[in-house]
Amino acid sequence: MKECKFCGEKFESGKDLHLHWEEKHEDELNSHQKEKTKKAKREKEQKEEINRSRRRNLLLKGLTGVTLIIFVALVLPQVMSMFQSSPFELYRQPMLGDENASVTVVEFGDYQCPHCKTFDSEIKPKLKNEYIDSGDVKFYYINLPVIDETSGLAARAGEYIWENDRDNFWDFHSKLYGTETRLNQGIIVNTATETTNLTAEEIREGLDSQSTANELQADQRIANGNGVTSTPTVYVNGQQVGNDYQSIKTAIENNLKNGN
Repeated sequence: MKECKFCGEKFESGKDLHLHWEEKHEDELNSHQKEKTKKAKREKEQKEEINRSRRRNLLLKGLTGVTLIIFVALVLPQVMSMFQSSPFELYRQPMLGDENASVTVVEFGDYQCPHCKTFDSEIKPKLKNEYIDSGDVKFYYINLPVIDETSGLAARAGEYIWENDRDNFWDFHSKLYGTETRLNQGIIVNTATETTNLTAEEIREGLDSQSTANELQADQRIANGNGVTSTPTVYVNGQQVGNDYQSIKTAIENNLKNGN
């Protein structure tokens, strides 16, 4: 049993305790305790999303014969409308912008890819200034390490930071892309400690954790499911576009014009 140090109430697990802190004692928490409440809330949301996904799958598997015909005619259009603006499972991916933005831009990237470095230093800032900061676009980043094992280490570090210190993720992301020398584990760890509130020991543990490995495998499944094999690959509201600024801008404007 876990006892709340603020009110004495007892809970079955640390996660339940941290959720209680957020609900009842938010103003009394220090920064470390607030991070724990954020993590507990994210895990709860992820569990709820997984349960919703399972229920959808069970519903689809149970539909046969005439029932399936009725489903296709009456229900399927409503279900599909839930996914029109985002064909990927993005709730676990790093996101920049307003989650209610009408246009979704997705980049598949590798921290060692030269073209991805250019995308991060030249194209993403333009998107941020023109569309993300205004609330029209939300931007997601999906790891696709295609160059070598070090690319995988960098991706794992990013997954760990997004999970444990997401407020500082984009600082880490841009600084790592801005590294002029070839990446290695030392550079990755140092960049993480310079840009986040995490220690070198925590980052190294994250690089070896099964949790970050699972997140990276999930990213790979998204890439495989959409036939993505190179970086940077960019999608706007589910449609692949060129990775140059003008192509992305045109797709965004068309979606905004059409009210998507």
